[in-house]
Amino acid sequence: MPFIHIQSLPFKEHINLADTVKRIGETFSQGTGVQTKHLSVTWQFLPEGAYLCKGKTSQFQDQSGFPLLVTLLAPDFHSSEKVASLLL
Repeated sequence: MPFIHIQSLPFKEHINLADTVKRIGETFSQGTGVQTKHLSVTWQFLPEGAYLCKGKTSQFQDQSGFPLLVTLLAPDFHSSEKVASLLL
């Protein structure tokens, strides 16, 4: 089961995280052939001041240079070719 973990600063505007992680899972599933029932997606917000990027901190996620932090974990029962395809 691949695990996709996303971290970001909070957004100024409310977003529906349940819908967002569901769409991420569906998109990942379509692109990789991994069924959504075999996939885990999480999104966590970092506390204010806990993310330094380019020497600056920010209270909110915006387009000024704070990229989303995404970690993909793939269990070792996947072949190296399959893991490589998950990263593309």
